[in-house]
Amino acid sequence: SVGNIALSATVSGDPLPVTRVDFVANGVVIGSAASAPYAFTWPSTKPGRYQLSARAIDTLGVAGESAPASILVTNVVPVVNITAPADGAKSSVKDAIRFAATATDAASPINRVDFYVDHKLVSISSNAPYEFQWTKPTPGSHSLIARAYDNLGAAANSPTINFTVTNLPPSAALVSPVKDQVVKLPAAVQLTAKVTPGDAPIVLVNFWADYKLVGSATNPPYTALWTNPPAGAYSVSAHVKDALGAVTVSDSVVFQVVKP
Repeated sequence: SVGNIALSATVSGDPLPVTRVDFVANGVVIGSAASAPYAFTWPSTKPGRYQLSARAIDTLGVAGESAPASILVTNVVPVVNITAPADGAKSSVKDAIRFAATATDAASPINRVDFYVDHKLVSISSNAPYEFQWTKPTPGSHSLIARAYDNLGAAANSPTINFTVTNLPPSAALVSPVKDQVVKLPAAVQLTAKVTPGDAPIVLVNFWADYKLVGSATNPPYTALWTNPPAGAYSVSAHVKDALGAVTVSDSVVFQVVKP
């Protein structure tokens, strides 16, 4: 595999002293040894197929070369694991989520670690510790993969972990009208809801009477006037929507509108 490769050679058959032994890879001298034992460590070898030979040179400059030996140098892929969040973790949409991974490689330094949420690249971390803060997580179930690259281009994925981002919905209750209230025309019906935000801000409160939209409010206090309602009995509810799309419907209140 890539990295430091130890090479050695023996010399025989020459009555003259040997001045050096050159080690040759694909026709290029990569190192030399001036004395026995003739050995050389080939550093930072890149992946590929090589023809290796040893060339001995005596004191008269006469050289003899060994038969070539073919070797295949392969790259070891990184080993990467996610350390945060834990598989199955749950967090609120209000909170940033810390992604963290460890990455090692037996043959080459780690170049970078990429983080993918739902197969979409969200961060590149070039230095250990390999971390990222996902500051605007989206509600729902997600998958996370870390992909590590070494300096020789080899890459590997971590095991996939799954986590959930929750959006606590708002709560809502009708304050007005009250149950069994009687409103005499031509008075307008005061529609008011008590709303408590969940994990996201409130963007809209709609008031519905028997499946008909009769009023809306976007800011507290959440109130609206229903003018000139026809006489009759109605079931009214408040539908509250937050900025992330969560919707809560209040309990219904039944009241009456009567003619004077």
